[in-house]
Amino acid sequence: MVTTDYKLFTPLTIGKDFILKNRVVFSPLTRGRSDFETRAPNATNALYYEQRAGSGLIITEATAISEQGYGWYSAPGL
Repeated sequence: MVTTDYKLFTPLTIGKDFILKNRVVFSPLTRGRSDFETRAPNATNALYYEQRAGSGLIITEATAISEQGYGWYSAPGL
């Protein structure tokens, strides 16, 4: 028997006002798709996360906060 009555697909409230539409969490992955020169996210990054937008929560990849923090090719940065 197939059922869609799973708690995984029900909303979850975190704290007072933060409500996830479901309990699916997409964990961070190192994608290396940012612009190599500017380190800025681009349309490829946006499409990647748009394709995974059905998750209740997406934890994005690591982002360097200084020039010394870039650990891989095309890593995103601030």
